[in-house]
Amino acid sequence: MKIFYAMPFTGRPYKEIVKYRKKIRELATKYNLDLLEQFVGVEKKDRFENHGYPPLFIAKKDHSLIRMAHVVIVDFSGSSIGRDCEIVVAKEILDKRVISVVPDGHMRNHPYLRLYSNYVVNKVEEAFALSQQLAQFPLPETMSGFTREQKDETDLSVAEYLKKGGVNGLTKFLPTELQRRWKALFGSEYREVLDWSFKAFASKAVRVNRLKSSTQEFFSTVEKYKWNPSSLDSIDLENVFRIQDIPGTSRFGTTPEFRNGLFYVQDLASILAPIALDPKPGDQVLDLGAAPGSKTTQMAEMMRNRGKILAVDICASRMDDLQKVVDRMGVGIVTTLVVDGRTIGDEFPKVFDKVLVDGPCSCEGIFRYKAHKFLEWDLLNIYKLTDIQLGLLNSGYKVLKPGGTLVYSTCTYAPEENEAIVDELLKMESSAKLETIHLGGIKTRPGLTEWEHQKYDKRLSGAVRIVPQDNDTIGFFIAKITKSATG
Repeated sequence: MKIFYAMPFTGRPYKEIVKYRKKIRELATKYNLDLLEQFVGVEKKDRFENHGYPPLFIAKKDHSLIRMAHVVIVDFSGSSIGRDCEIVVAKEILDKRVISVVPDGHMRNHPYLRLYSNYVVNKVEEAFALSQQLAQFPLPETMSGFTREQKDETDLSVAEYLKKGGVNGLTKFLPTELQRRWKALFGSEYREVLDWSFKAFASKAVRVNRLKSSTQEFFSTVEKYKWNPSSLDSIDLENVFRIQDIPGTSRFGTTPEFRNGLFYVQDLASILAPIALDPKPGDQVLDLGAAPGSKTTQMAEMMRNRGKILAVDICASRMDDLQKVVDRMGVGIVTTLVVDGRTIGDEFPKVFDKVLVDGPCSCEGIFRYKAHKFLEWDLLNIYKLTDIQLGLLNSGYKVLKPGGTLVYSTCTYAPEENEAIVDELLKMESSAKLETIHLGGIKTRPGLTEWEHQKYDKRLSGAVRIVPQDNDTIGFFIAKITKSATG
């Protein structure tokens, strides 16, 4: 693995830096890491001690080295404006994974240090050791650069790691700030949430597609493959069943019945967002962030294939996947549109009865089946996502008819992406009313009305949070908003 080590040069005599450089090279050799040396090219003593190198020369050299790195180690054991600049360059410009070495315990609480670091450790050797351990996973050179193959390989690697050492052995790979936030968010339940976030599902939720099949026909399939279903009719989901994932039985997604669209495998928590929206036959529905189509086809089935659904997503390849799902499930009321959903509000003002905004998020709730997501997690990315999420929610609300209903959902726990986004809408739109969500038979937690130093609208307690241990699901957030008749 290639690492860039940002050395604390400032205030150190040249001889000391040369000696320190030798130590760092020895650490890189010890941990079998490819060191991208910052010191090389600036060896002249007089220029070095007097900061005599031209800024553009330094920028070109350091940026090119950081760009090649899989991990950037930034050493804050000595004061230097250079470290502050390098950590910003690494995150803001080059999208890198950053390990910060911070011996000063008080300094570790600095907001910007937390924002720009994936990991914070006490000593330089800890940073090198962690880099070596991270090399077990096929990390790309950028945080967001995982290929499909790397994601799949990482998921398998994490599964093997869990078999050997359990969650305890995995915690060192969890970003420092993610651990801190979850401890503050879940309190005494932190350990339980962490365990369940990497625990295999005991069963899968299967949704019978009543556009093509029936419950009776589905039970013939169940008998054919010797599956063991249990119903969820306590929440009026008569077409949704839990099926134990039993080794040796036919895999759900490989059966001809699945390929023919007679049923769909979908997490129960994901199924609940359309249930809260409750689209009816004949409704005009907007699905923002629709791909890959799980909720789109569920809503079409709830509408008995009568009405219209406009499915919007910014990613053309993902929309191609949605179209395949729509075709497989026999849905005939979906129109697709590849566009940034934030622009929809001005194109279709007040024309939809129902709107589902399932926004892009930091995906903290789906580590259970996409383990690579915790290696993609980045606090700075949450800051960037909130602009997109609020833009989508505003757009969705604009197209909502007076008296219409909107559901906002994510598969993450971050309050900044959930309650804070809805709170902003409630402040901006006096016609918006937050409805209390009732999902009988499903255990939910109330939405937050405060987080860290922020206080939210008290009505947000009517939103719901879903954590994996309560219902053997992924984590989820759902808020239901109506627009007044005069809105």
